[in-house]
Amino acid sequence: MVRGVQETARSAGHSLILCNSNEDVEEERRHLRMLLSRRVDGVLLACTEPLTAMDRSIRERCPLGLVDRIPAQGFKGEAVVADNAGAAYDATRHLIGLGHELIAIITGRLVLSPGYERAEGYRKAMQEAHLPLRGEYFKHGSFRWEMGYRYALELLGEVTPLHGHPLRKLCYDRRLAEGARGFKSPMSRGGQCGGLRRF
Repeated sequence: MVRGVQETARSAGHSLILCNSNEDVEEERRHLRMLLSRRVDGVLLACTEPLTAMDRSIRERCPLGLVDRIPAQGFKGEAVVADNAGAAYDATRHLIGLGHELIAIITGRLVLSPGYERAEGYRKAMQEAHLPLRGEYFKHGSFRWEMGYRYALELLGEVTPLHGHPLRKLCYDRRLAEGARGFKSPMSRGGQCGGLRRF
């Protein structure tokens, strides 16, 4: 994505300034203040929190476009996002089609579109298949590696004594998936990430 943005900006006579907040809200705000102080021609933002994306003071000072994630509710503006609900639905249906019934989800914060929409796609597929939506199999939080790892361990602790057979995990983010597969366990026999990648 960054390469595409850079090539497009260059062809229009602009340079690219790349900032990484690493899911840190304060770091994101510092970056935005710096960019605005330099009077940039525009900002593409993969927001860490909804309030940043909805901040009128930013929009009044320069054009703002969102990529990858938008606030789950109430956002109006320019954005380029994936079909998160469709991807989650397809991944869940794929596992159901393989005969799995114990399917857990690890996703991001529900206040942003990836977390909320992926959860909705998962719920829809499970409900259509008349499979129970177990609260203990629904994990959501930040898009950090550590979160995926922690949730995967929690899921193993919950499923092993209850059912004694493998649980399938759906991780709808690369970092969460890397965290979820960061542990070694014979009970973890597979899972899906976004575009149906196995781990």
